[in-house]
Amino acid sequence: MRTLKNAKIELTVLLVAAAMVLAGCAPSDEISRASSDRILFHDQPLVIEYPNSGSSVSTMAAPTALSLTLAFDFLPPAPSNTGNVQTYASDIMISGNYAYTAYNTVGTPQAGATDIIHLGILGLLLPSIQSTKYFTDFDVNRVVYDSSTSSVLLLGAKENVGAHFKKLPISGTTLQAPSLQVDLDGYAGTGIAPGTGGIFVTTGDNSGVKILNATTGAPGTSISMNDARDVKTLSNGDRLVLTGGSCLAATSTTGHCDTAAGTKTPPKIERYNSAGTLVWTTPLTGASIAESKSTIAVGSTYAAATLGNGGLSVICLADGKVMTTIPQVTVSGLASPLTVTNAVTAVPGMLVTADGQGGVSIYQIESSTTGPTSSCAKMKLTSVGRTNFGDGSSANNISSGSFSLTIGLLGIKIYAGRLYIAAGTKGIRTVDLNFTLTSSTNVLDL
Repeated sequence: MRTLKNAKIELTVLLVAAAMVLAGCAPSDEISRASSDRILFHDQPLVIEYPNSGSSVSTMAAPTALSLTLAFDFLPPAPSNTGNVQTYASDIMISGNYAYTAYNTVGTPQAGATDIIHLGILGLLLPSIQSTKYFTDFDVNRVVYDSSTSSVLLLGAKENVGAHFKKLPISGTTLQAPSLQVDLDGYAGTGIAPGTGGIFVTTGDNSGVKILNATTGAPGTSISMNDARDVKTLSNGDRLVLTGGSCLAATSTTGHCDTAAGTKTPPKIERYNSAGTLVWTTPLTGASIAESKSTIAVGSTYAAATLGNGGLSVICLADGKVMTTIPQVTVSGLASPLTVTNAVTAVPGMLVTADGQGGVSIYQIESSTTGPTSSCAKMKLTSVGRTNFGDGSSANNISSGSFSLTIGLLGIKIYAGRLYIAAGTKGIRTVDLNFTLTSSTNVLDL
């Protein structure tokens, strides 16, 4: 492993600086130091396990070529900046050529941070950390960049308070002091979705959904629900909300629901309009491990929801029908609770999941002739590969960006882009994903 302080990387940093100077945005000494201290360079190909028992070639409908390369790690801030408390990467959002990060702690005391990272130019210039805000009493669980107000929205847990929301304006690429700070009901904030009607926030297993006034932060409509875990904004301003389930009993060995005892409350995905009125509700299966992570990825036709021990479900946005469900991954040598499906991101024709110590798994989205009668076309997911980092790090959240499509000889479709994986003390792991499809391979987008 090499750091940015090595000669080869220092040369690339100089190229980054030169490019930024030419663009009229010369990096400060503070940016250079932060990038040097917290960005690790790897360029390490990752071993891919294919779905047919580890063979190097998949027999399923899959890319003709698939590669994953660990490019960079964005490390958590030094503990000296967060009250001498170790922080862990918890969330990342990609918008344009910038990443917005969140860091939290395990247990108490609570502390956290958020970054703005310029992602550089894929394959040419390295990224740089533009700005960081540190907190010595606030776990940052989720982060969203709000382009309508040029601000970062943070949600998490404040020490001795519970769920807490902050809004930080951005000047240029620098985070400013919070313009809004709102204490909320619930133990911890878990999801943010700004848009028409205000800012929807989910606040965990003892509260529900709150709709905040986008200007004042004042809480308005409240929607009580069991274990509200995530919320996303749809293109028309509606919101999707994902809740966890609860158990009558759990097995002593796995911590999962004891099926003999049954599930008390199933997880649900629900669609609300911008005023907070329910449009449809769909019960799901899984998400029954207390205080665990579940997330939603939304497209133009479908949504994908992770359900921990219940794997991954794809839902039709129009009517809420469950189109397909795949189980959590099973990895030899790892206990089931270590490989639950934590999070999902959509890339062209694919879904990629963060599976704890199981790493990341890639699924191709394909048309199908079987499935429920729905307003959406029938579809299925086909596993095309899985990898982990080989160092015990856990993939807790995931995002993606910078995907491009090039048409090669014979119409071959060549895709290239990046995955951004929140992996605890390893920080944000940046993985280059490249795959090719034949001209006759038809995949669906989410």
